[in-house]
Amino acid sequence: MAKATNYNMMKRIEKLEEKAEDSGWINLTLESGVIAHNKGGSSQPQYKKIGNHVYIRGAVETNWDGENLRTIAVLPERLQDTKYSIFY
Repeated sequence: MAKATNYNMMKRIEKLEEKAEDSGWINLTLESGVIAHNKGGSSQPQYKKIGNHVYIRGAVETNWDGENLRTIAVLPERLQDTKYSIFY
C-alpha cells in the first residue's frame, strides 16, 4: 500500500509540475571556501524552481572538520519559504 501511495503522490506532483512555471537551472553562489567539484564533467551547484518545488543539483568541495555543520550556499530569499526541496 505504501508503494502505491508514494507512486500516486509522485504522479500528482508530476502533473502539477507540467502546469507550473519552470525557472530553468540557475547557478548557486557558493560560500567562501567552497568550490564546485568538477571531476568528470560539470557539477556546478544549481537550483531551479518548478511551481512550489525547488530542485538542487551539483557537487562541492570544501575543507570540512567532519563535525560542525557547514553552509555551502544560500538560496535566494524568495525560495526559502518553498514547501518542498529535492536534492540530487
